[in-house]
Amino acid sequence: MSSKKESIYIKLMKNIRIATLIKIIIPIYLLCAVVIFLSFYTYNSAINERNTILHRTLEGLGGALVFQATPALNNAEARSESMYILLIFVISISVLITLISLFIITYKLLPIRNLVNTATELSKVDIEENNLAIPNDELGFLTKELAHKIKSLDANMKLLEEAVEKANAASNAKSDFLSAMSHEIRTPMNAIIGMTAIAKKESDPERINYALDRIETASTHLLGVINDILDISKIELSKMELSFINFDFTKMIDRVCNVATTKMLEKGQHFIVDIDPEIPKILYGDDHRLAQVIVNLLSNASKFTPENGNISLNAKLLSTEYHECILEMQVKDSGIGIAKEEMGNLFLKFHQAEAGISRKFGGTGLGLSISKSIIEMMGGEIRVESEPGKGSIFIFTVTLGIVENPGAVQDLENSSDSKSYNEDIDFAGKHILLVDDVDINLEIACALLEPTGVTIDTALSGNEAIDSIKANPGRYDLIFMDIQMPGIDGMETTRRIRTLGTPNAGSVPIIAMTANVFKEDIEKCIEAGMNGHVGKPINMDDVIRVLSQHLKN
Repeated sequence: MSSKKESIYIKLMKNIRIATLIKIIIPIYLLCAVVIFLSFYTYNSAINERNTILHRTLEGLGGALVFQATPALNNAEARSESMYILLIFVISISVLITLISLFIITYKLLPIRNLVNTATELSKVDIEENNLAIPNDELGFLTKELAHKIKSLDANMKLLEEAVEKANAASNAKSDFLSAMSHEIRTPMNAIIGMTAIAKKESDPERINYALDRIETASTHLLGVINDILDISKIELSKMELSFINFDFTKMIDRVCNVATTKMLEKGQHFIVDIDPEIPKILYGDDHRLAQVIVNLLSNASKFTPENGNISLNAKLLSTEYHECILEMQVKDSGIGIAKEEMGNLFLKFHQAEAGISRKFGGTGLGLSISKSIIEMMGGEIRVESEPGKGSIFIFTVTLGIVENPGAVQDLENSSDSKSYNEDIDFAGKHILLVDDVDINLEIACALLEPTGVTIDTALSGNEAIDSIKANPGRYDLIFMDIQMPGIDGMETTRRIRTLGTPNAGSVPIIAMTANVFKEDIEKCIEAGMNGHVGKPINMDDVIRVLSQHLKN
């Protein structure tokens, strides 16, 4: 038992002893006083009666003798009476003290001492669970109350210890996470900087193209790390939301497979996809987030599966009810597997199965945690079945809406207006205005848009953009607008453009081209009067989709 508990017991027992002694001693002293008073009263009555008889006897013998004998007799009687009373008092007090001591030792202090010993044992034994017999007297009541307090204290101490352990574990996990993030960010940055230096020194086009390909790969990986960090931040702040649209489930799976199979082909892995034909063609949900989960699981499967290994993706319909369906997705691999003791930690934030995994295979340790959060937001759950050396099966369910009218598909990425950047696209004769306060961003955008044939004007601030529109009324068919700029930002610039009154100022498509990519940022852009959003880093497929949508006529 801890010293803290012992101090509590000692204090409690001290109070019990004081209260018990007071309750015992006060009645005993009152009893002693009554006994002494009755003894004195009885003896005094006897003396008075004897004196009366003696006086009567002496009066019969002669008055003179009575007169001479009375003072001496009275003095003797007084001394005798005082001595007798003192003797009785001393004897009475001695007897009472002895009786009180015996009573306290025998009947009170011993049970209290036993109660102290019992209290010590109660910290190790549960009265209710062991059905201990406790008397129904005062000490029994104190014993039960003490046992209850001890049990409550033990429970609180356990909760506190668990909370401290969790806090320490979380702190250690975040420290490990920061270390992993430093590695995950610096590794692609090293590749980007290094390959850039190599490309600048090379004159061989083949070597230059090789360096550029490696830079592109490292940049894509770095962007994925940043996206994971942003996603986990939104989850931590409870700001992640789903964007529901009607989408073609089969086409979504095709897009996922196109993304995931790149690494599988490099490692010579065999990939099989099995889709239940009973799954409705058009579903209602967040296809982007669902694809993110599947891509993450397939990427992990490819990462932890050796060359020429097997990976499969299965989707089946579990049930349909009230215009909703429950789908079960399985991602199976023949990889290294997962130890049983590590399965419970797989979906924790900032965690990987073991420290060596990060060093050998890389990764942030956030993907599964993000996937779990997305799946739970979709009304599902995720679990894993695995054995070391025998591969793993990740199984999850999601609830999606069933679209009664298959023609109402809003899958813009697969619409007829969407074109690949690699296709021959010509927007000659169209004029666009690029607004950004960073020169290199303007340079990149201009270089990327040059093959499309559009005529490009640039502006380094919101005020400069407004001046260009005033000077060239009706010239621009589309405006790409940065958001965070000195002076007036992109949203305020858009509001002012809409109120200029010049030809097409109120209707010209204004598209946000910004690194602010959270859902609330996009909503603010739309509220300010913009017509769409393209995130940075620029994805040319997204840019071409926007251009096709707004400049096709």
